[in-house]
Amino acid sequence: MRNIVHDGDLGPNGQVLESVSLETCLRQAAAAIGWNERKPGPWRGKGIACGWWTTTSGSSGVYVKVNPDGRVVLNTGCAEIGTGALTGAAQVLAEDLGVDLTDISVVSADTAATPFDHGAQGSRTAFAVGNACRAAALDLKRQAFAIASTRLAVPEDEMTLDERGVSGGGRTLRLAEVAAISQASGGGLIAHGTFIAPPTPYDHARAENLVITTLNSPSFHAHAVDVAVDPETGQVSILDYVVAQDVGFAINPTYIEGQIEGGVAQGIGQALTEEIVYREGRVLNPNLTDYKMLTAVDAPRVRSILVECPSAVGPFGAKGVGEPPVIEPPAALANAIACASGCRLTALPMTAEAVIRSLVGLSGEPLARDGAFDFSTRE
Repeated sequence: MRNIVHDGDLGPNGQVLESVSLETCLRQAAAAIGWNERKPGPWRGKGIACGWWTTTSGSSGVYVKVNPDGRVVLNTGCAEIGTGALTGAAQVLAEDLGVDLTDISVVSADTAATPFDHGAQGSRTAFAVGNACRAAALDLKRQAFAIASTRLAVPEDEMTLDERGVSGGGRTLRLAEVAAISQASGGGLIAHGTFIAPPTPYDHARAENLVITTLNSPSFHAHAVDVAVDPETGQVSILDYVVAQDVGFAINPTYIEGQIEGGVAQGIGQALTEEIVYREGRVLNPNLTDYKMLTAVDAPRVRSILVECPSAVGPFGAKGVGEPPVIEPPAALANAIACASGCRLTALPMTAEAVIRSLVGLSGEPLARDGAFDFSTRE
């Protein structure tokens, strides 16, 4: 808590940090894991780690068309890679157009027919494509209001777009009708939206030779874990895992929790089991039998706390979500293992073999089979 950043502090590149929620995340994660009881029993320990992450820049473009049947087609060059981020972008579009999510069809990733997208990376898809959808929706509103204003004899600035219709003066024209009128007279209700993250000011003297010089709309997060270490085998068992993550605005809480759970599983694998073993330049474990990825049986239950500290740039205040959960597990687990066993491991993965070797190194002799091991002197 003495070292974390707050609103107005400078990042390592000299940029002024805004919408900083690190303290909130740390406090909520600590409370959920029972941080005040860090040593709940022998060979038990709790660890905590925190960090922050960016949303990468780059262009995202969309085409949005409203058909005469009221269906909306969203065309984007971005690929849905299984995170549900394009569903989040479609939800943003649905909210702005006053339609249901089920009214929207997504056409994606055909680079010959869709607008350019910088790619499904950098925790940017819902953020960037969602903002492009908002730009397209604003243009569609303008077009729809112009048509409905003539039909309803109501000024455009007195109109609203919701519940699948354009309303004003106590009357409503269905969005499908507006699209049919536009198609018959003006080529259809179609809009193009583009988003490029605005440049974040930073100190050029402090960010030389970096691939990424600015951290756009940074998100903040804290992970806390409760583990048990088996003193005979070195096996680490995860008893509880908590993530407090600032998502800015939770567009789809269920999908966000899924991303957090998947990211934590990936981070735990990196921390405890996943290792490519080489000998004389040859990979000895080139298969999923010997390369130990976590399975559903191995992964612990993850408790997610969604913190909402809105971004000034993201759609409805949303921040990037996908990559942050992968970052903290190794550090949180290393801290918990140190608390439980006295072993400060500094290389990954922290396998059972690495833990038991460290334990033997601390004692100078093999451990007793009953697990008795006196760490009283390490205080």
